[in-house]
Amino acid sequence: MTGKIWKKRTVTVFLMIIIGLICFLIFGSTKVSADAHVQTNARKYFTSYVVKSGDSLWDIADTYMTTGYSCVDEYIGEVIKSNRLESDVIYPGQLLILPYYSDRPLYHTKADDEPEEAGGSSFAGAYLSLE
Repeated sequence: MTGKIWKKRTVTVFLMIIIGLICFLIFGSTKVSADAHVQTNARKYFTSYVVKSGDSLWDIADTYMTTGYSCVDEYIGEVIKSNRLESDVIYPGQLLILPYYSDRPLYHTKADDEPEEAGGSSFAGAYLSLE
């Protein structure tokens, strides 16, 4: 009789270990993948940009697109919608409103038009934040 009880306990312990491992794999991996997409304090901002000769929306996306977007096409689609453009054609001198995600707004210096994080002394224009 001791042999049967021993077998039942062994099987029960084995099943408990298997169930524990399955739970760990399911819930442990879910937490890791959820944490990988978290951006701390990221907000959506908008900045202005004057199109230069030779610019395309893809060039602009290379500079301004942030990790809040899954792909370049999604970002360009939002730029087109935000600016009420009828197509992806843009013209020199055209003013565009560009969205981006950050924990603080960007600013532009007069020397170059590359965006930098806020903290400097000059701002090129108004910045909006959607919370």
